[in-house]
Amino acid sequence: MKTIAMLILLLTLAACSREPAGPSPEPEHRAAEEIEHTGPIPGIETVAAAPRQLRVVVSTYGTLTPNAERTRNVSARFAGVVRQVRKSPGDLVAAGETLALIESNESLQVYAVKSPIAGVVTARNVSAGETVEQQSLFTVSDLTTLWAELAVFPRQLSQVQTGQTVLLRSGDGALSASGRISHIAPMSVGGTQAVTVRVPLDNAQRRWRPGLNVSASIVVAEIRAPVAVEAVALQTVDGERAVFVPHEGGFASPAVQVGHGDEEYVEITAGLAAGEPYVARNSFLVKAELEKAGAAHEH
Repeated sequence: MKTIAMLILLLTLAACSREPAGPSPEPEHRAAEEIEHTGPIPGIETVAAAPRQLRVVVSTYGTLTPNAERTRNVSARFAGVVRQVRKSPGDLVAAGETLALIESNESLQVYAVKSPIAGVVTARNVSAGETVEQQSLFTVSDLTTLWAELAVFPRQLSQVQTGQTVLLRSGDGALSASGRISHIAPMSVGGTQAVTVRVPLDNAQRRWRPGLNVSASIVVAEIRAPVAVEAVALQTVDGERAVFVPHEGGFASPAVQVGHGDEEYVEITAGLAAGEPYVARNSFLVKAELEKAGAAHEH
């Protein structure tokens, strides 16, 4: 009997040793472990989350036009025949420079039509041999300043007022500048009910051209965010907004909640503390490595 009892005990212990172990605990910061094994990631930049003054903006669009206060229409002083045209659209002219020569019908004397300002010929409405009276022959504009004429819609108008800062950007993003609202039209125009808002733009370097379409961000308020990160740092991980933070030789991707933001920075209301480092520039490289490591793990 003792032999049989001992045999039963041995069989029971053997069976227990073959029972499958329970599932191993899910490792914390799985993203950190996966990134750690991919090796260093060149090109990323880590900075600390910090308080930041954020701009609350109204986004809109518009077109650049010549500054009407620095534009002149040039007419003939006396009726006559155009004997010579010296300037064409696009030509630079100095104040007092001759644009055309006209022979007067009355005196038969040839007189010069001169530019009253320095600028660029933006229109020419005459050719040699034509008979003219006192109509506009040329338009000359000083393009060292332009107007950005922006469309502000009724739902936005209550937030917009003169003196506010406006951030302007060309359609391709190559040019940017800032100015202040100088005028808000008293009436809306067109079927959109948009109101035209004017922003004078310094163009001393002649980088901007009339007719160029621009996007605009009108700064309507500024707030102090206790914690903010660069907007380019935010990524979507498992359907949630996240940033990448250094963790145990790799990177973790804590989910974060966002608040206000502008074109450069976004407020973080939960998930990241002030002073905590995060991947700012090229965070998409970390995300790519994470996805690569996850795909390799599945196979």
